[in-house]
Amino acid sequence: MPLIPAKTLHQLSWFMGGAVVTGALALPAHSNRWGCPLVLVAVYVSFITAPTNLTTIQIKKCTQANWDGTRSWASLFSTPPTVDANEESSETALAPAVFAAGVIAPKDHLDAYIDSGGAAATGMTVTLVVREA
Repeated sequence: MPLIPAKTLHQLSWFMGGAVVTGALALPAHSNRWGCPLVLVAVYVSFITAPTNLTTIQIKKCTQANWDGTRSWASLFSTPPTVDANEESSETALAPAVFAAGVIAPKDHLDAYIDSGGAAATGMTVTLVVREA
């Protein structure tokens, strides 16, 4: 019996150096160029210096058709990832992130940013783990 290959995991990361600014995009922007749909597996957010208030991070996608036309974005989460006040990561968040239904289609574009909070925080890293559908 032939072996069935495991679904490949991919990691997408964004970074915002220095002081964190609400609404500013973390870099780089990503797009799904693997040629297959991707399913969300995990998300992790960390800061070099912890925020002094509850911080909500948003990751949104835009289809290639919308990217080339009128850009519209949809959240990847029904409950976005958070980092609690005075903590440096989302690992122990009181409200864990919940993925919205759906996949990241080939050529979808992704952006990550701080939706709210982030007071006094520096050095944000957002990591999204996906697998091939």
